[in-house]
Amino acid sequence: MRSVFSTLGLICVVALSAGVVPGLVEIGPARAMAHSDDDDLAPAPSFTRAGFEQAKAAARAAGRPLVAVFTASWCGPCHVMNRTVWRERGMDAWIRANAVAVLVDIDQDKAAARSFGVQAVPTTIVLVDGQIADRTTGMRDAQSMVNWLARSAGNGGGSQPGATPAEVPAGVSAGEAQALLRTAQEAASAGRAAEATTAYARAWIGLGPAQRPAAELALRELMGTGKPARDAALLVRNAVQLDASGPSRTLGALDHWLMLCDVCDDRGTVLRWFDQLKASGDPAGTIRDLAPRLATILLAGGRGPAGAALVSDAASFTDARFAALVGGSPAQRKSGLARFREDAGRLYGAMHAAGRGAEGSRLAQAALRLDDSAWMRIVLVRRAADGGFAAREHAAWLEQAQRAGANVAELKARLSRTASVDQR
Repeated sequence: MRSVFSTLGLICVVALSAGVVPGLVEIGPARAMAHSDDDDLAPAPSFTRAGFEQAKAAARAAGRPLVAVFTASWCGPCHVMNRTVWRERGMDAWIRANAVAVLVDIDQDKAAARSFGVQAVPTTIVLVDGQIADRTTGMRDAQSMVNWLARSAGNGGGSQPGATPAEVPAGVSAGEAQALLRTAQEAASAGRAAEATTAYARAWIGLGPAQRPAAELALRELMGTGKPARDAALLVRNAVQLDASGPSRTLGALDHWLMLCDVCDDRGTVLRWFDQLKASGDPAGTIRDLAPRLATILLAGGRGPAGAALVSDAASFTDARFAALVGGSPAQRKSGLARFREDAGRLYGAMHAAGRGAEGSRLAQAALRLDDSAWMRIVLVRRAADGGFAAREHAAWLEQAQRAGANVAELKARLSRTASVDQR
């Protein structure tokens, strides 16, 4: 797996540098980003209001590490971290118990930025006894950051007295996942969308197969609440991506990354990773092992043939997608059904385009068994027509949809012009 994740790590670095993944801003006026909230870079409550030199002296006097967060008023990711990561309750508690933390604006304290060779923001540096213990550049989610801080400071994270850095958990245990799930549900009920998103996104990898679909559905619903929730999801996704080059990462961790990319509608990053992995020959069989998740992303990303090639049993795939997308609250069911219809329709069209008409028909039967609606019929016919294919049952499906009140006149006209008709 090392070669697989090394490929992913390269894409992360290139994507960040190119501004594709929000996580790193190179210093320079050409990359300056406007911000709408003047308070975004006010220090979090656990941060000192003192300057860098005063904070360094205070940390030395208290015998604590100094956490110096280099930022800038024009840095979008800095704003995101300051209003989410540094104010998260667990982060706040860790800093108060273990460190002195200070924000350093690189435009206001250029000497400090130069002395530490800061070339991009956000950059976080941990000083122990005045010496650099570690540094990291780019966005992380709160748990990833607090784990990194604990390892860098060498104190095991405060809440784990005496723990060595190696004992600070990098993943999420089953017990932690259940606690995060409760936090997510409570935060969602209270309308704290960003907090709920972070908790659901982190909990997912520690949940069992029976609970993951509901957590993913909740994340998709939260994405509709606005930018703070999406920013929170991107923070967790970027933390997973930034860590994915480590040799200890698993297929589960990569599936976690793929899920978050999908939830955030960032298919471009996955497509680039897929292309590089395929070009390498995929020696570890990662594409095969992650086929169900990858197939849906490829299909949604306009890679119909590649997506269809990963689906060996169309009917079982359709059943699994329905279970993963449809359920929960009425809002979740509505959005999940819309996504399910599009996924089924794309695969239906791709199956026929690949000459797998019989499998495509079984897929359609499964889709209509799960969603016996006019809209499911319309999507199936539309996707087939997009590929220049028509089957005898399409006319009957459109008649049924019309009787249910749907306007299918345009689609009927397209169907009559479609040259390729299946004679089954």
